[in-house]
Parts: sequence; structure tokens; C-alpha cells
Amino acid sequence: MTHARRRSSASAQRSGSGSGWGRGWRVHLALLACSVGLQGPLLTAEQSDARFHFSEPAGDLAEALDRLSRVTKLDVIARGDLLAGRRAPALEGRLTAEEALLALLKDSGFEARFTGDSAVAVVPVAEGSARLLADLGSSHLLNEVVVTDFAERGYTVETASTGTRLEVPLRDLPQTVDVVPQDLLRDRAVLRPAELADSVAGVRAFTGYGGISSGDFFIRGFGTDTSYRNGFRDFSFLSPVDFAGVERVEFLKGPASVLYGEGQPGGVVNYLSKKPVAARVRELTLTTATDEVYRAALDLGGTFIPARQGESEPVLMYRWNSAYEDAGSHRDYGASESLFLSPSVTWQVTADTSLTLLGEYHRYDYVFDRGLLAVPQALKVPVGRFLGEPENEAKTDAWRAGYELKHRFSDAWQFRSGFAMILSEQTSRFAQPYEVAPDGHTVLRQATARRERSQNYTLQNELSGQVITGAVRHDLLLGVELARYEFRYEIGFVEMSPIDFFHPAYDAPLPTAPYDPLDGYGADSLGLYVQDLVTLSPQWKLLLGLRQDTSRSQEVLSGHTHDDRAWSPRAGLVYQPWEPLSLYAGWSHSFNPNFGVSRDGRSFAPEEGEQIEAGLKLELLDQRLTAGLSVYEITKTNVLVPDLSAPEFVSNTGGQKSRGLEAEVAGTPVRGWKVSLNYACTDAFVSADTAVAEGTRLAGIPRHEGGFWTTYEWQSGPWKGFGVGTGLAYASDRPATLAEQTVMLPSAWRWDAALFYRRDSWSAQVNFKNITSERIYQSQGALIYPEPLLQVQASVTVKF
Repeated sequence: MTHARRRSSASAQRSGSGSGWGRGWRVHLALLACSVGLQGPLLTAEQSDARFHFSEPAGDLAEALDRLSRVTKLDVIARGDLLAGRRAPALEGRLTAEEALLALLKDSGFEARFTGDSAVAVVPVAEGSARLLADLGSSHLLNEVVVTDFAERGYTVETASTGTRLEVPLRDLPQTVDVVPQDLLRDRAVLRPAELADSVAGVRAFTGYGGISSGDFFIRGFGTDTSYRNGFRDFSFLSPVDFAGVERVEFLKGPASVLYGEGQPGGVVNYLSKKPVAARVRELTLTTATDEVYRAALDLGGTFIPARQGESEPVLMYRWNSAYEDAGSHRDYGASESLFLSPSVTWQVTADTSLTLLGEYHRYDYVFDRGLLAVPQALKVPVGRFLGEPENEAKTDAWRAGYELKHRFSDAWQFRSGFAMILSEQTSRFAQPYEVAPDGHTVLRQATARRERSQNYTLQNELSGQVITGAVRHDLLLGVELARYEFRYEIGFVEMSPIDFFHPAYDAPLPTAPYDPLDGYGADSLGLYVQDLVTLSPQWKLLLGLRQDTSRSQEVLSGHTHDDRAWSPRAGLVYQPWEPLSLYAGWSHSFNPNFGVSRDGRSFAPEEGEQIEAGLKLELLDQRLTAGLSVYEITKTNVLVPDLSAPEFVSNTGGQKSRGLEAEVAGTPVRGWKVSLNYACTDAFVSADTAVAEGTRLAGIPRHEGGFWTTYEWQSGPWKGFGVGTGLAYASDRPATLAEQTVMLPSAWRWDAALFYRRDSWSAQVNFKNITSERIYQSQGALIYPEPLLQVQASVTVKF
């Protein structure tokens, strides 16, 4: 690798008119692999797929390339003396990084030569790659190189699609979107979704069904109920997540029905898959950890068929992600075995049309563990205490398949069609506790058998484009979504022998429970939505959205059906008094169907959620560091509560509310140093109920929580490649359940750390989690799940 030394801005300006590469504007140089020469067009998956908003007047070419680099995170290499005095045309519309670059260079006498995954050299057409490589080999010229590390922004993420279904800068959105990028997933050695919670303000882990590695969370006080994969609904109750196939995770805070239809008002979590890339990817990662965890993950990618003559994108690209894991647990008798396979291909049908096919299979078998009952005794026993039987088991199979078709009609308009089929099924047989006897130590249990299956089918068709009316620009999205989901189950219960809370004795016979009649529920729905991101001026942006959902729900056993129709609006305003600062305010709405009937046989109206949010977003240190501050209030109505006049029925007269403040900072203040910091103050409580007093806190939600994580990697000298990391997480006390708040989960601090060494072709890493072995507990509203004590996790990654 060839390295260039950093120079001050003043020094760069002094050399701008002489021979060499120096110039004060921030066209910059990534580390360039001269040994492999200049390659054909290569971009990361994010850069090649993403479209960015441009509204740039004609002007100086060097300055235009600088702005392009800022927006797209593409590293641009150029000679300042050659660009001096050159002009660039105006740039308008939603363009990919490559489209924008080619538009700027059109008729300029320069061409773009891609040098790696995210770097491009701008050279005179007549020179080509040989002259550029010769220049790069000159020590005199290397001393005149300006280096600005825009591509190395660490944990900073500037754009996301979950908030608008378009790749829009986060600073332009009047709602909070938090992103956990690949760098943070790697540095914290994330293996389970629950580990994400400490990196996002106002998010708490939600333990999966019987301990399954599912993707649900509490967001701003409310459980998500479901998660999303690449923008498609996933019934996460039975659907495990393996991070071998995850590129990054995006959290949209607050009601999201304007884009995603039915859902809880706290927000949505969207897992974005690793997709085909043109660049060659060959990575094998081996991991081991405390409690006999052994794991192997493989990531392969690249080009099957190169680009046609005159085109930039390869005809056929692929990606293969897989993982196998055999793991013990900090819980007595706990264990799991997982096999994950995920192939995908992208076919560039024409220069304007692409088709991506994605598949996934996940086999996840584990010891079914219902955790601990929400009673005071749970906080007095070891965190490994298991109240089931060693022969508890659950076997899960999950299949996912889909496509994404994109066609560009022009520089301004694009059509997207996507389909996802997500199927999960589980059979389980286990002993579970349900009550503590009056003696305070005997735990009553049931033997349970279950057969469960979920199906989600979703078709999305969207048209997006840009309309300019005078000085006002409209970025439009028109969409239709057709969906069907269904969850069916057979359950059997039978009494079995009890167990002692403090002195358990295992190997009791697990009786076979006969199944009750098949039951379940499902719905067919149609959603129509429209969105307009209006750029009123360089300082003012307005976001408007509206969706109508029509659905028919059915309950299997009763045969009861009911129809729902819901309107979900969203509106928000962003003011940017100067480029780094955004001030915003927004309002959004959600709905979620209620199942069942009232005592007079009528269907219930859906739950409704409403959020008002205001805040600011700040970009510092040349966009290497971002900060955000938000305040919000969410009101949830039509919540089902007991009907006091008929105890066997419920009514939809309940209400809940959450309000709070969130603050976050993330980025790379200086080269090699990455940091992520968050804090949330959340007041989530009952606002109306027939069985619970108003003001009662919602289960599992701390009033105060926060997280901090930082790493430093030496960039030169004998320590180059070595790095260290450390972090803290805190949560204040919180009720374990809603109805009887006799058990408060204690507040706790957790300290984590990491050591790593990274080279071009391999890396090694050791993470220490919960170093002081704090006793930390989570609750999903009914049961208590202890977290692990000290965990040591080591991994080695080889690139070949």
C-alpha cells in the first residue's frame, strides 16, 4: 500500500499553483493499491445502489468534486494543477455516485478511473492509467498530496433508506433514524440482536420466544412486535437473526405506518442484508467464546460476468454468506445449534435495469428456556438457574426468498418492484414454570408441546422521481403494497412435577401433552402511499406523507373476520440555518389491528399511535462526527383492557404514553479514533386502564439509560494495526411486569473492552463483555431473563 502524509490546509494552498497534486480544496486521496494497477469501475454495494440528492450550480470543477466526495463518501484523486480553472456543469437530480461523477466530467477532457472499492482517480483522457501510476510512483509528487479522510468516518452514517424508502441524508429528515453500521457490529463483536440495544438511545433488548435469537426490541417504551428485513415485514416471534448476513441495522423512531402499514408506535427495526458486490470478497471468520461457543462464518462475493463494453456495472454479481454455530449458554443446560445459508445474485439486465434475487435458510435448534418467573426469588438465585428440564427442545426452520427489480426511466425517475416470502415454523416440547407455591420455593410447572408456523408474503411496487417547479424541488415516492401474513399454532398443556426454586432437581419425566384445536390469526392487506420531500430552499425542507391501508383479518378457531381501514399521515419541517445544523419538528401516526370481539360481539377499532417530535442534528469536524438531540411524546390509544362489566371480555378503552429525551454522538474525531455515545430519558406509563392505576410505569423500561463505546487503532509505526476499545452501558431500575410491580429489576452498569490487530489479509480480535460480572436482567413484560456474567469472545478473520 502507498501512503501519503497529511498536510495542513495552509500548506496545501501554497502548493496549489505549482506542479504536483496539492491544492487547498478537499479533493482527497484514499490509500491506493498501486500494486494492482487501476481497475474497472468498482463501488461498494452501498455506493453503487444509493442515489443522492444533488442541486449544484455550475462552477469550479475542483469544488464540485469536493462536494461530490462529501455527499457520496467516494475518495477522489486528482492533480490540482490540471484541474485549475476547469469548470463543472450544473448537477440536478437523484443520482448514484458514478452517475454524478460522470456528469461532472462530461466534455471536461477528464475521465474517471476507479482504483478500488471507494476511490477514483480523475485524469486527462489522453493520460490513462499508465501516466497516473507513474506519477503516483514519484516521491516528489507524493509529498504534495492532500489527504482528507472522508471515507473513514467510523460510526458516522449520513444516509439511510428506512426513514423514507429513499436514500436520503439523515440531516434532511424530521424524524430520528439511528443506524448501527458494519464497523460497529464488528468492533463490538455482535452475535445476538439484543447486543444492539446499548448502541442506540431509547432501545432495550426484548428476549425472544423461549430464548430464540429474534430481532425485536423495546423502542421508546413500546415493543416492536415484528421486525423488517430489507423493508419487508418479518414475524420475528419465530424468526431468528444471524449477523453473518447483515450489513447494517436501521432504527426508525416513532410511528412508521406511513411507510410500513400496521405496527407499534415506538418505531421499527430494519435489518439490511449483505448484497452482491463487484469487488472480490473472500472472508472466513472463526469465533469462540465463553460457555463453549464455536462458530464459523464465510463471506464470498464478486463478479460472475464482467461489464459489457461501454457499460460500468458487471452483468452478473453474487454474494454468499453462511455460518455454523454450536453454542452453550450461561443458563444451566442451555445450548443451541445454528446453520445459516444466504445466496444472492444481481443481474444487470441493461444499463438501466437490474434484478437482484435473495435467498436465506436458517435452521436454529435450541433448549427452550422460559427464563424466571417475575417474583422476588428470581433476583436471589444464580443467573444460570433453569426451571425447565434438560430435554426441553425447540427446532426452528426459517426460509426467506425474494427479488428486487429496479428500472431507471431517466435521470429523474426510477421504478422499483420487490417481493419477499418469509416462512418460519417451529416444533417445541418443554417444561415451563407458571407459579410459585405459597411456601415460596416450590415452582409449579406445565409440560407444553407446540407446533407453530408463520407466513409473510409482501409485494411492493414504487415509483420515485423528482419534479422541479421554479425554485422548489419535489422528491416524490408513490407506492402500493400487497401483503398477507398468517400465524397458526397447536398447543397442548399438561401438569407435571414441580421444581424447587433454590435447590432444583432435574430429570423429571416430561409428559406428552395432547394438542388443543388448531388456532391462529392472519390478514390480507392493501396499502397505498405517497410521499413528498420538498426542498423549499437550501435552508428549508418539508416532508409530507400519507398512506391508506385496507385489511381483512381472520381468526382461525372462531372464524371471526373483520375489516379495517386506516389512514396514516406524517408531516415534518427541517430548517438548516447553516450547513452543519438541522433543526426539525415532525408529527407521525400509526395503527395496529386489535383481534377479538367485545361482549356485544363487535370487532375492535385498531390501536392508534401519535408522535410529536422535535430536535436538532449536527455534523462536526468536516462531517466526521454527528450529534443529535430529540424530544418526543407518543400517545397510544384503543389499547385492550379488561371489561369490568364482563370479566371474561375486554374493551379497547385503554391508553399508554411515552415521552422522553434522547442524545447521541457518533463518528471519527481523528483518524483511527471511533466513538459512539448515547443517552435516553424515557417516561413510559399507563394513561388509561381498568385494571392498572394511571401513571403505572410500563414493564421493562428504565427512566435513564445510556451507552458509550470507543476504539483507537494505531495508524503508523511499530504499533500499526493494533487497536483497543472500551465501553460502558447503564440502565436504571425498571418494573419487571405491568400488572403487579412487586419486582423491580435493579439498575446496573456494564463494562466491555476489546483488543484487536488488523492487517490487509487477516485480523484477530478479543472482546470482553460484562467484565465485572454485573447481575443484569431483562424483561419482556412477563418473565425475567438474566444476562451473562463475564464473557470472553475471540475471533480470527482471514481474507483470501
